[in-house]
Amino acid sequence: MSNSIVAGNWKMNGTITESLRLVSDMKDELHRIQGVTKILFPPAVALGSLANLVYASSIELGAQNMHYQPSGAFTGEISASMVKENCSWVLLGHSERRLFFHETDDDISQKLLAAVANNIKPILCIGENLGDRESGKTQQVIQEQVSKATSALQTISNLTIAYEPVWAIGTGKAATIDIIEETLGTLRSFLTSEWGDAGAKAPLMYGGSVNESNATIFGESEYIAGLLVGGASLDATAFVSLTRQFAAAKSS
Repeated sequence: MSNSIVAGNWKMNGTITESLRLVSDMKDELHRIQGVTKILFPPAVALGSLANLVYASSIELGAQNMHYQPSGAFTGEISASMVKENCSWVLLGHSERRLFFHETDDDISQKLLAAVANNIKPILCIGENLGDRESGKTQQVIQEQVSKATSALQTISNLTIAYEPVWAIGTGKAATIDIIEETLGTLRSFLTSEWGDAGAKAPLMYGGSVNESNATIFGESEYIAGLLVGGASLDATAFVSLTRQFAAAKSS
């Protein structure tokens, strides 16, 4: 796996037919982009069909969520073993899961543990809301999210962390590079103090209104190892373009 990552989170968008069309439109171009790990997080219903479509390509798949129990009476949920059949990645702790589905840090901790136990690579999403930032609590909030989520882990050597300030998600207003670098720099120091070498090496991504106009500047930052892309990943041309820009910036 490359140390650089571009991931597209489709959220609740796209039928199976629409998902197949979208991936077909971007697959060949994405496959040719080198030096970056490319991950798609489509709706769960499309994962099986897309796994066949991206087979033998350099595109990897991930689930947007999963339950921590291996099986049981959890209507509407998917387990790690179900995810593992078609995916190598899983998103955990996204702010929309925390907000709309009332996921707690304890829930996320158990999901992380289940992912690691099943050799699924987790991307832990963290981020502060606007009130937290304006009151100077950004680091307190995100460090607490990380600490609680990783409390049951023995190591974070397989963990990727995506910093997504809630106030930048879906707003069209990305955080400035200065804000991102300051936040990730302090977070890196915290991770290193808590986890040593694994904390120093854990990939840190940025997400929140990522698009073609800011992919290059994000790629030029030594603090940002990857991008978690929302709306722009639903446009094949835009997603390929920003992935290419990010990869080029990282290789220069």
